Amino acid sequence: MEMKKTLSENWVVQSLEDALTVWNDKLTEIWQLVTQSPQFFRGGAIWQMVVNIHRTLQAIGYALLVLFFWWGLSKPAAALPRQKGRNTPCGCLSVSPLPKGSSPMGWS
Repeated sequence: MEMKKTLSENWVVQSLEDALTVWNDKLTEIWQLVTQSPQFFRGGAIWQMVVNIHRTLQAIGYALLVLFFWWGLSKPAAALPRQKGRNTPCGCLSVSPLPKGSSPMGWS
């Protein structure tokens, strides 16, 4: 009484088919993750965090750019020789010192 087993009833073949089914399911899931846009990955929360970090770093970069630009302009301006009295291009820029005991606002 020998029963003939079909190929689908063999446990080895069934195990291989199950393993290949799991493999195909995982590959499909991986392919969906790889081809998904970052804006929609996990509801977009991670992408929004990346955008916020980028904006913060951009603001810091602009602030440093302005700071170093100002510093680059002020350093040569500070090195210019100080001119006193009538040596200024315009005589109206000369400043005369106040006499002793007087205040600039005219108070005694």
